[in-house]
Amino acid sequence: MKKPTFSIAILGLLALMSCRESTERKVSSEEQKADSIYQRKLRIENSLRMQDNFRQDLGATGYSGWYCPDNVRGFPPVDIKSWFKVPVVNGRLPTYEETQNGTSLIYYIITKTPDAKPYPMILPKLASFFCPNTKKTETVIVIQIVQTATDTVAGYRFVTGGNGTSNFRDLHFFTDEEIKKAVGNTR
Repeated sequence: MKKPTFSIAILGLLALMSCRESTERKVSSEEQKADSIYQRKLRIENSLRMQDNFRQDLGATGYSGWYCPDNVRGFPPVDIKSWFKVPVVNGRLPTYEETQNGTSLIYYIITKTPDAKPYPMILPKLASFFCPNTKKTETVIVIQIVQTATDTVAGYRFVTGGNGTSNFRDLHFFTDEEIKKAVGNTR
C-alpha cells in the first residue's frame, strides 16, 4: 500500500516541478521579449543619435565627405513643361544654404573630399532612371552632378515632388526628341 502512495506523491512532485519549469520558461521568454524590446529601443535611440551627429557634422562621417539633407518641402512638384526653369548651380559646388533652399541637393565637405568638383554639364537636364522604391522608370530633373576620383553622383528632383541622388551612370539623359515627347514642346 505504501508503494502506490509513494508513486502518487512522486507524480505530484514531478507535475509541480514541470509546472515550475514551464512557468520559469514563460518568465524567461517574457524577460527575453522585454530585453529584446529594450535592446531595439536602444538601437533606435543610438541610430537617431548617430543621425543627429551626422547632421551636426554636415555628413563628416569619415568615409562620405558629402551630405544630402532630406528636403522634400524644398522640392515641390514641377510642371514638366517648365522643367528647364528649376533653379540650379552651374560651374561650382553649391553652398550649404543652396542645399536648403531648393537650388541644389548635395553638400560636399571640401576638407573631406578635396577632389570634389562640379561635373562639366550645363544643368538642369531631363533624365530618367529605374527607381527601386517605386519599381518603375521615373522622369527626373537633374539639378546637380558632382565628380570625385571615386564616383560621379547626381542630385535630382522628381517631377512629382521630392528629391533623390543616384550614380551618374544610372541616369539616361533625354535627347531632344525624348524631351519633345515627354514635354510636348521645346524651349
